[in-house]
Amino acid sequence: MNTATNTTSETTIASGQPSAYRYFIALQFLENGNLAVTNMEMHLRAQITSLQDVQIIERHYRDRGYYNALVIGFSLFPDAPTGGDR
Repeated sequence: MNTATNTTSETTIASGQPSAYRYFIALQFLENGNLAVTNMEMHLRAQITSLQDVQIIERHYRDRGYYNALVIGFSLFPDAPTGGDR
């Protein structure tokens, strides 16, 4: 399990571990010389509050093969509903 930690802002990216915040992340990167875009859900232990936090997320994805990854947008999901359809 890989974890990226920013000791300054206490933002931790931890796959498969309990987290307090769920984000929708839009990511731009290069693939075979072409610009590509993807969207994903990301779990964090702290809220994104600074550019430094965003840069940690970019580094997290660059380390996982997303060449020149750039976060182009993010949004905090609201709490999950309690029962019923989403």
